Amino acid sequence: MKKWAVLLIALEWVTPSVVRAQDKQACYKSHEQAQLKKREGNPRAARDVARVCAQGTCPQFIQDDCVVWAEEAERAIPTVVLQAMTDEGDASEAVVTLDGAPMAIRLDGKSLEVDPGSHVIRFVLKGQEREMRMVVKEGEKRRTVVADFRTPKAQAASPVVAAPRHRPISAMTWGSAAVGVAGFLGFGTLAILGTNKYASLRTSCAPFCTDAQTASARSLFVAADVSLAVAIVGTLGAFGFYLTRPEVPEQKATLRIVPDWSAGAQSVHLVGTF
Repeated sequence: MKKWAVLLIALEWVTPSVVRAQDKQACYKSHEQAQLKKREGNPRAARDVARVCAQGTCPQFIQDDCVVWAEEAERAIPTVVLQAMTDEGDASEAVVTLDGAPMAIRLDGKSLEVDPGSHVIRFVLKGQEREMRMVVKEGEKRRTVVADFRTPKAQAASPVVAAPRHRPISAMTWGSAAVGVAGFLGFGTLAILGTNKYASLRTSCAPFCTDAQTASARSLFVAADVSLAVAIVGTLGAFGFYLTRPEVPEQKATLRIVPDWSAGAQSVHLVGTF
């Protein structure tokens, strides 16, 4: 009986020492692993391991390091928010995988942790799939990842790009303008000639000039009036043609050199549009 009592007392004394030694060994291992995961750029694994060695059973210097590393890793872990858009709005359920591994089946707007780096995210909703590649930065928080399952609307016919158009000045405009200018020149010339003729009559026969003598002056003034009327009509016509000129497709000037090989001729032709 005394032997069993001694044995129990020995076990009670040895067992805590063995447990403490195992815990301490786990602390050192976690301390080492936390540093390794941190250097590998795996903040999620670094945080999880650092939390183990941050417990009160580890030596104080290990706890201090691991608490700091766990906080740093927490800040470095990127997070994403998944969203699937449908014709009815945002879907609340979809199967989402990250690099082939299950990621989510419910889309509730909550952020999900991912490792920094390049990833392939696939959404599956009602038999339809959407896949996208993305690069997540370290420390990036609540990045929205959207999969669009909306039905494409009827695509409008591709718009035909209209050729540039312009309103060239027609030959009628130039012709009417020329008539107007000629009419004003004729009016001015005839008016001057008629005025000079009347001035000559005033000094030669006025006030006893006969109708025959004044007929030439009157003819000049009549012709001047007719020229003025022609000038006004031509000017108004030019304005009318100018304001109502139609739009036509704009043609760019081109010039091509076309060789002539007919009958052994050695010549070229210039062909162009202007």
